[in-house]
Amino acid sequence: MKMHTFSVFLVLAALAFPAISFAQKTADTDSAKPAVQVNQFRPHVELGLSYGFGLNHTEINTHYAYDYVYSDCPGFNPMLSFVWQRKDWFGWRIDFSWIDKGVLQTRAQEATGMFAYMASNKYFEVPVMADFSFGGQRWRGHFDAGLYFGYWAKSNLIGVMDGVGDEVLNIYQYDEPYEFDSRRDNRFEMGYAASIGLSRLFGRHLRIQAEMALYYGITSTKVESRVVSDPVYNTTKVFNLGAYWCF
Repeated sequence: MKMHTFSVFLVLAALAFPAISFAQKTADTDSAKPAVQVNQFRPHVELGLSYGFGLNHTEINTHYAYDYVYSDCPGFNPMLSFVWQRKDWFGWRIDFSWIDKGVLQTRAQEATGMFAYMASNKYFEVPVMADFSFGGQRWRGHFDAGLYFGYWAKSNLIGVMDGVGDEVLNIYQYDEPYEFDSRRDNRFEMGYAASIGLSRLFGRHLRIQAEMALYYGITSTKVESRVVSDPVYNTTKVFNLGAYWCF
């Protein structure tokens, strides 16, 4: 398990306060106005559809191969959400997402030339989180925290290699599916999930929400070897914009 888990979530919780403070100010403004009719809260279910842009960071031990460079890989995240709002400030949320967790790698050497590749990894992921919300009837701040469970469903290798010969530069490009091997690849993933967001209610049923989510993997995508410990972890940040229908 990665050691700085709690510090990451403390930072995320600290980032939640501006959104919650803004929502709370709007609640105070609404309460200062003369109320014509008071709408009492009732438990309800919400169905949401979101789409987001994400960056996946791969934590890997290169074993002193300093010429290997790993970079954050961009991707997209369509998501279907169910929210069971039990109280005005508390509910349960479960998401079903098809998320990109790619890997970008480059390497350059004078003797062997340069190569770069991207592993386009697709995961089916199910975060289950407690949803805390604060604010007025229109504007509300959100902070969600829980666990996620994922399955590495698909992978494709896209890259380019060049070999430097005596007089010629040979370039080889490829785009091919990745073949999974149970002796090497751990396709089931688990980790911590958290998000902060700000939403606005339009009318009685439509709610628009913008959020930033963090998925922090605590299981390695690589099977542990008896010879050397070489775990690989994913940490994914996603920025989502979604619409929720309140029933």
